[in-house]
Amino acid sequence: MEKEIKKCSLETKFKDEDGFKHVNEYKLLRRFGKGASAKVLECINTNTNERFAIKIFNKFILRKQKEYVKNRKSGKGMTIKTGIDKILKEISLF
Repeated sequence: MEKEIKKCSLETKFKDEDGFKHVNEYKLLRRFGKGASAKVLECINTNTNERFAIKIFNKFILRKQKEYVKNRKSGKGMTIKTGIDKILKEISLF
């Protein structure tokens, strides 16, 4: 099975009459796990009825996570990397 990562923004969010949350075209079913800055949920695509795991990040917390690293190109100065930078690098590895 090929891994596919889809990066998307929040466009629509609502709760249906059965109490399930919907984010964009996904119906959130149950939580698999939760960490400090993200949670992993089982969801279903309401257009295709395919089941997925979806990871939802708290961008506010990720922006506050800062790491100072030495500038690799020049060797001088420091660069600030946030938690969001780490997540984007993780996504690009797939």
